[in-house]
Amino acid sequence: MYRIRLVDTYGLGIGKQERLNPCWEEILKDKDFAMDIYVSETLQVPVICFMQVVKNPEGKKTGVINAKIPINKLNDILGELNPDAHNQHIQFDLVNSAGLLVYSNYNRKGVLKDKLADLEVVNNHLAGKEYCFVSRYAGEKSFYVVTPERGFLDFKGKNWVLIVRIPLKIALKPAVELRNKMMVISSTFGIFFIPILMIFARLMTKPIVRLRDAALEIGKGNFGVKLETTSKDEVAQLYACFNTMTAGLKESQDRLMNYSKELEVRVSERTEKIYLLQSLAMAISVSRNLHDAL
Repeated sequence: MYRIRLVDTYGLGIGKQERLNPCWEEILKDKDFAMDIYVSETLQVPVICFMQVVKNPEGKKTGVINAKIPINKLNDILGELNPDAHNQHIQFDLVNSAGLLVYSNYNRKGVLKDKLADLEVVNNHLAGKEYCFVSRYAGEKSFYVVTPERGFLDFKGKNWVLIVRIPLKIALKPAVELRNKMMVISSTFGIFFIPILMIFARLMTKPIVRLRDAALEIGKGNFGVKLETTSKDEVAQLYACFNTMTAGLKESQDRLMNYSKELEVRVSERTEKIYLLQSLAMAISVSRNLHDAL
């Protein structure tokens, strides 16, 4: 905790006391973790410094792990994580709370010198908690992905922001290519399959058309219609149900016709009997009148 360097991966400065830098200032304020960027006295280049306090099992601080990453090495790290990181179409910017470039994969000379060109646009969207958006940059629409620093343990962070910027035409290129391929495939399949689909649709609708025509015949009173099929699928079952229904309707009609004829005969017989009774009554009435007259 006295800033004496005990181990170094490059073997530099062993046994010497490190100078007080922003990270040490945070650690000496009783922080367990610190991060900042400064020019390393050992490497003499800008580095991102990470410090983590080491404690023994009793919780007593015994030392500090000090990791430094040169800014120019971030390109190699990003290249290993993402092969497109070196693609100048995909721009990476890391800025501090003041908007100063901490890292840039396309403006390396501006690191720790220039401010982010579209800082106002980024801040406006961050204020509205919009981390993915589309805006203009360098005269063309670009897709932005913005990630603010979240901190670690008791380290609240320094409000650094990572900005990934991709021209919209590059971001949408895979989707456009996929759309074009799908259109070609759809057109090719359409040329070959539309006639087949039409034939299939005709085969599927033909039994329904026959069923419709049969229903129209029944509506005209023709109960002798019968549907025939050689298949054994659902259409055959439907036809069988239809034929059963038709046979039932024809049987009911025949019964009704027979009952109508039988009723007509009975009415005719009753009418003749009534006529005879009326004639007999008239004859009796005339006979009585003659008898009374005599």
